[in-house]
Amino acid sequence: MSQTNFLIGRGELLTHEIKGPKRGMDKAEVYTLQQAKSRLMPQFAEVAANLDSLPDKACPGDLGVARLTLNPSYIARSFFPVAMLRSVGFESVGSRAVKLTPEGWSKKGAPRESATTELFVVGQRQAFRQLKDWAGQLGEGSSEAKDLSHVERFSAFEPKDRIVSLGKPKDRFFEVGIHLLPGDNDQFVQRAFTKYAADVGVTIHTDLAFGAGNLWFLPAEGTHHNIKRLAEFTLVRVIRPMPQLRGMRPVQRSAGVKVACSLPTEQPLSSEPKVAILDGGLPEQHSISPWLRTYRALDENAADDPSGLEHGLGVTSAFLFGPITPNSTAARPYSYVDHLRVLDREAESEDPLELYRTLGLVEEVLLSRQYQFLNLSLCHRPGQWSHR
Repeated sequence: MSQTNFLIGRGELLTHEIKGPKRGMDKAEVYTLQQAKSRLMPQFAEVAANLDSLPDKACPGDLGVARLTLNPSYIARSFFPVAMLRSVGFESVGSRAVKLTPEGWSKKGAPRESATTELFVVGQRQAFRQLKDWAGQLGEGSSEAKDLSHVERFSAFEPKDRIVSLGKPKDRFFEVGIHLLPGDNDQFVQRAFTKYAADVGVTIHTDLAFGAGNLWFLPAEGTHHNIKRLAEFTLVRVIRPMPQLRGMRPVQRSAGVKVACSLPTEQPLSSEPKVAILDGGLPEQHSISPWLRTYRALDENAADDPSGLEHGLGVTSAFLFGPITPNSTAARPYSYVDHLRVLDREAESEDPLELYRTLGLVEEVLLSRQYQFLNLSLCHRPGQWSHR
């Protein structure tokens, strides 16, 4: 016999709130508010004086940029100083990981060098001038006060800090990265930088510029003296010697021992994934035609690089068949491929803008959104391009 289950109307009236035990969830503060004020207020004044020393033309819209470094104990996303930045009228336009030894931290033992987050903050120069007084008026317990106590260092972003290297004495081509403002649909920063570069005698190539997140990269041409003046533009993030592609040649290989193998006779496992190999092209005669959907040279006016053809065939074959056991039959490919030549004879020239030309060809493919998988094999000259 089944058990009878009763429904109780308005059963919620029989419930009551049960409060859980209290637990201390607040992180122990490294600095008191008073300690934070005494540490940072002199730094605020120094940054404001530094920004006031810049030419007005270098500060479009009277904007300045400084570096706000968080104490290593407060690098979690929840400690981002939203309240402080909003209160003083600053915006974060970028960040990077840095290492420093803080004056204090929440861990046991003496502070040691640790990784933390450095924010690039932008605001009116008047806001930087008022920052010291703003800090002096903060009271205990506010969100702004907590944010202030989490700041380890507030420092100027000086022109010399923006220049990674000027390269060799005769180098005239450089890559410049510019901070963009959030929501700047009118391209205010780009127009201001273009005008400032002309004023200091630097030629910039805006037709080759491209964006990466909140940064705008473009080539610039000028003397070392003029490039140093260009670095005074407050929204410049980085200046470095122009990266250059490393050509395919000279490539010295021993003849080695030729080992025979057989290619499969089946078609690829699937025709669905669209795959593109971006490389140095293919020779007129090759054995991978059954699995090659299309072949195209993105710059039809440029000649093939003979070494690029060899490289392109090797990369495409590696994608199609993977490692091949000597004297055996290669594995059946997963899909067809398109080979797109982005490296050609022009890449062998000494044109300092060659990297940007090649990146433009790559961007053409990316913006087409035709492919689910891409293979790109490019090298820059060692020591000239730290990251991208």
